[in-house]
Amino acid sequence: MGLVALIALTVSALVMITMLVQDLAGIWRREGFPRSLLTGLLIMNSAALINTIAQLRHWSHTQLDVVDPITGLMTLTGFAIVVRGLVVLRRERRRARRVGHLGE
Repeated sequence: MGLVALIALTVSALVMITMLVQDLAGIWRREGFPRSLLTGLLIMNSAALINTIAQLRHWSHTQLDVVDPITGLMTLTGFAIVVRGLVVLRRERRRARRVGHLGE
């Protein structure tokens, strides 16, 4: 089961990295999908990937005591960035709706 999770997390991380690089290069830009949302999801996915690798490698408790606070902080940071991205997305939609009503 752990190997399946590792493969799924790795593939999703590669997809997110590809999307982010294409967005930053200007190749792929999806309206209503802010970069911060993608960045936050990538950070949270990386933390889950680190934890999965630690479980599969059967790291000792001392190694896990070092890794757990780091991945916890990564998860909280990623979550904060995702929430910020959702707030920006909602603000953009509200602004677009307001502009649409003014143009009628």
